[in-house]
Amino acid sequence: MTEARQRSRGSTGPRPEPVATKTCGDGTIPVERRAAALRAAAEAKHAAALQRAETGLRRLLKDGAEVNFRSVARAGSVGLDFLYAQPELRRRIEGLRAQQQATARRSHAELEPDPNGNVLRTRESPYGSGIPGSWLAPSLTPPY
Repeated sequence: MTEARQRSRGSTGPRPEPVATKTCGDGTIPVERRAAALRAAAEAKHAAALQRAETGLRRLLKDGAEVNFRSVARAGSVGLDFLYAQPELRRRIEGLRAQQQATARRSHAELEPDPNGNVLRTRESPYGSGIPGSWLAPSLTPPY
């Protein structure tokens, strides 16, 4: 069997000596420069993804849309796992989601059903509907 074939099978035969590395003009080894460039590219990609997620979250808030991980991921063109892995962003999304759910529960509790369970009207504004004589005017009660 050839020596290369023995090494591919996991034998502990003699290993080739590492090739001497050359340094660049700035004193760095090409492998180190390549690794540094890859790290810089990964950091830039991460920063861009964070920016897209932030922009998507702001857009959802501006539009009054529902805020949850899936909607932020879709709006920011990022993955769900990315959002869950970012502690600060995760806390913001969870807080906004809880706030929206609490608001939805509160507004649902403000609906006034009639005895048959049908919703007749929602809670009135203290300023009324602005239509004099309307059953929505604050001085009049709804026609039950």
